Amino acid sequence: MATRTISTVGGNYNSTLTWAEAAVPTAADNVVATGLSGNLTVNVSSACRSIDLTNYVGTLAVNSTLGIGDGTAGPGNVALRFVVGMTLSGTGLLNVKSTSATQQSLTFAGKTHSGALTFNGSGGSWQLADEVILAAGRDVTVVTGSLDGNNQNVTCDHLVHNAAGLTASITLGTGTWTLRGSSGSTIDFSNAANLTFSGASSTLLLTDTGSSGKTFTGGGKTFGTVTITTGGTGIITFSGSNTFTKIGMTGGTTKTLRFTAGTTQTLTGGADAFPSGAAANLITCESTVAASAWNLSKTGVDVSSDYLSLKDSAALPADTWYAGANSTDVSGNSGWSFTAPVTPPVAAFSGTPLTGTTPVSVVFTDSSTNTPTSWLWEKDSGAGFSNFSDTPTVQNPTEEFTTETWSIKLTATNAGGSDAEEKTDYVVVSAAPVAAVAVTDGKSY
Repeated sequence: MATRTISTVGGNYNSTLTWAEAAVPTAADNVVATGLSGNLTVNVSSACRSIDLTNYVGTLAVNSTLGIGDGTAGPGNVALRFVVGMTLSGTGLLNVKSTSATQQSLTFAGKTHSGALTFNGSGGSWQLADEVILAAGRDVTVVTGSLDGNNQNVTCDHLVHNAAGLTASITLGTGTWTLRGSSGSTIDFSNAANLTFSGASSTLLLTDTGSSGKTFTGGGKTFGTVTITTGGTGIITFSGSNTFTKIGMTGGTTKTLRFTAGTTQTLTGGADAFPSGAAANLITCESTVAASAWNLSKTGVDVSSDYLSLKDSAALPADTWYAGANSTDVSGNSGWSFTAPVTPPVAAFSGTPLTGTTPVSVVFTDSSTNTPTSWLWEKDSGAGFSNFSDTPTVQNPTEEFTTETWSIKLTATNAGGSDAEEKTDYVVVSAAPVAAVAVTDGKSY
């Protein structure tokens, strides 16, 4: 576990002249630099235990694979640390492969790496310390080990775990992962049986608008919001039965989404959990097999979309999915209402008169919006709300009140839901004055 310092002259990684200690780093050695270190070129497949380039102002050219890690963590639990003042170039693979269970950090300091980034150490554990940006065509792959995204943003083409039989863990946190892949699986969890994945709070942006088809192979995992950039003829196919907070669209142009026949996508994000298109730019949603249904399920409130072209979609629970009045019911759909959803009422009312001596007959007027279809009027003088005595379910009732202070509540309902307005101490009724009593002595009492 020696330290290997980039010399002032620098050079190729496999040359002893490149290192101040006159020894090429092995997988057990820690690579460091000073402010005077020269440029370093990874010219052949190379290794180190860790690479910490604090104070470095030279150029690191990763032209070949650089393996980082062995069976123990590097100093300060740092696997990789780039710094702002250095330059990073080269298309070689960064292969992070420690097998230590001690979590080690990776810091990129705003540098874009033009190669791929792979995590491949059985039992290894790593955490991103800042944003990671890979050049176009480059992927983040977790073969085995544990990657904590630590709420950081990541830009790459694909996020991959597809190694059969290997255990891995990926945590995204609240980070935004921009996946630019123009083909293949933007998410590739095709062998996910041994993958522990935590991504329910993340945002995934699928940004390619090219002509090639792409696949979201979710492996039955739970994701946050997936936002797809529309445009281009490339079809996006969702594979596996996955859970999403939302599937959204941006760009305002056409797009085709295909869902594997027989699978179920579960949405948890509320009324806008499924995408909408735009006028003259419908979003086509269809099955991978004609006349074989793909399923949608949801939790919570009704889902409302518009400008869709739907085919072979079974939505559950039925009649809680609104495709909108501008969508097309192609064929084979169930559970959808091809109308706009009914907006719940907003309850409101007034009454007159609101004071007087007992008894007081008050006329109530409903002024609720969004066209309620039923009403329930209740009153409370301190013992709890109870229905009006005479006509509690008419729109504009008249109710008689006796001596008390009364709170009034109106619940207005339509097919979209209910809303209540309560007015505290709204009607105040005083006792009638006691009449004077005449007696035989000619005095009044």
